Amino acid sequence: MSISISSRLQGALRRGAIIVALGAAALVASGVAEAHKAPRHASRPVGGIAVDVNRLLAMGLGVYAETVRGDLEAALQWEYAGGLPPGRTLLVRINGVSLNSYVGGYSLGFGNNDYLDGVAILIGPNGEELASEKILAVSPADSGGPWYVHGAERRRTAYLSTVFASWTHRYIPG
Repeated sequence: MSISISSRLQGALRRGAIIVALGAAALVASGVAEAHKAPRHASRPVGGIAVDVNRLLAMGLGVYAETVRGDLEAALQWEYAGGLPPGRTLLVRINGVSLNSYVGGYSLGFGNNDYLDGVAILIGPNGEELASEKILAVSPADSGGPWYVHGAERRRTAYLSTVFASWTHRYIPG
């Protein structure tokens, strides 16, 4: 016995899935907007870590930008081991990411590296900027293993995020 779904029902299901995805994206975006507003409100305690990937989103990197956000948030949480002192927020704004397209062999100069460029800002309980540091994290392009193994780019992004988080913690200890 075979069950077939009409093309009209398939279209409705697709539209429903798109609406759910757009709703989820709106929730994520509102959380980012709230994270930007939070440090300006001295009456309510703030604290934690926020990663702003709006520039990557503006470049059309969509899902990949969210991957960078997730990897970097996880790496920063691990690096800061449980958070920052009460009332402090670490805001990291990512300006750019570059994964080298060729990961085999060696080249002269600065080839075969991946880069994550951003700014880390430590914000106090009254919204004041306590510290700020520009960071350019660099990692070998082969950090994700062989390029032909599924998921190599994903592993490269995760590793690059840990490098960025490490430098952030070194410059801004909390």
